[in-house]
Amino acid sequence: MNDLVKQEGAEFKIGQSAVDAKESILSMSGVIGAVRNEAEQKHAVEIQMAAAKLLKAAESTRKDVLKPYNEVTDAVNRTFREFVKDLVEEKDRLGMLIGNYAAAEDAKAMAAQAAVMKELSEMEKAREEEVAKATNVEDIDAIRERYARQAAALSSKVPNRAEGQRVISDWVIKVENLHLLYSVAPQCVELKPKLATIKEMLDVGIQLKGIKAERKVTSTVRVKKETAVEV
Repeated sequence: MNDLVKQEGAEFKIGQSAVDAKESILSMSGVIGAVRNEAEQKHAVEIQMAAAKLLKAAESTRKDVLKPYNEVTDAVNRTFREFVKDLVEEKDRLGMLIGNYAAAEDAKAMAAQAAVMKELSEMEKAREEEVAKATNVEDIDAIRERYARQAAALSSKVPNRAEGQRVISDWVIKVENLHLLYSVAPQCVELKPKLATIKEMLDVGIQLKGIKAERKVTSTVRVKKETAVEV
């Protein structure tokens, strides 16, 4: 810990000297509405420098305060990553084997369903042919009831799943030609502008279509490493 931050139990609080420095900078900066001459520029830069120094000190302190916690976090993550590594690999390997079996069973079920649908279609055609030849309502009802029982007796094969098992179907995708994919399905490709390259081209006077750019001039300051802020 240092003068910028103080720890109280599980809480961290910014030290009063840092709070006072911040308030002083904000109060001096708040009255500046424009920079119109060299004197005002010098005064504004001094305040900007003070703000930059405090910001740099605050960031340095934040990193110092977090360092031991980050080291502990990294150690915990490293320990558990090593512990679960072979478990994850084995779980995924079993998932692949089970998935292959489930896919084969699903294929059988789909083939059985197709056969049932075909048989139902043929039964419906045969039923209607018999109904057309029937001479009274009683015979028609009897024909339809008989075919209904036959249709109910047909059942599609449903793959059995183990308790707790959940079979997920997904795609494993490898893009081999991004430009070809974009040409046939642009909604599947994300395009992002390279802002750094755009700025370089604008700097040398190249006019680019598809963008709107205007130069923005700001002033900043460089500060040396400052004493960490009290927390």
